[in-house]
Amino acid sequence: MKSYTVKQVSDMLKIPKDTLIYYDKLKIVQPRRGENGYRYYTDNDISELKFIEVSKNNDFSLKEIKRYLECQRQPSIEGFEWQREDIKKKRTYLCNKINDIQAMIGYLDMVEDLMEKKVQSGYSDTDSLHAFLSNVFDKLRRNENGEE
Repeated sequence: MKSYTVKQVSDMLKIPKDTLIYYDKLKIVQPRRGENGYRYYTDNDISELKFIEVSKNNDFSLKEIKRYLECQRQPSIEGFEWQREDIKKKRTYLCNKINDIQAMIGYLDMVEDLMEKKVQSGYSDTDSLHAFLSNVFDKLRRNENGEE
């Protein structure tokens, strides 16, 4: 079985060495130790590290990620049920986040359009901009309160 050093994994995945060591200390991904005390990662460890980075990028906490990995390593009905429920919650959260990002893109498009008009004609309709921003803000608050 192929194994990789901390430096190799760091270079391969573009994850700082300190982060890899931190994951080991938190017992999220624990590579095996050689007789020399060095950490050696397997292909499975590499896969788990990729999962961690993708999950972190999508607002999963390290605590959640650790629990997912533990459930995958030692499958159980309870773990499966927890994952299923948590996945539903995360999906809803991410869908709301997409809507928020799309609204912000709309806001930025509007700002850009108003700036262009101001540059070309000296005219700017800031009332429309403020109304749009208020609408986005209200929608964000409804999403936070689960009213959407």
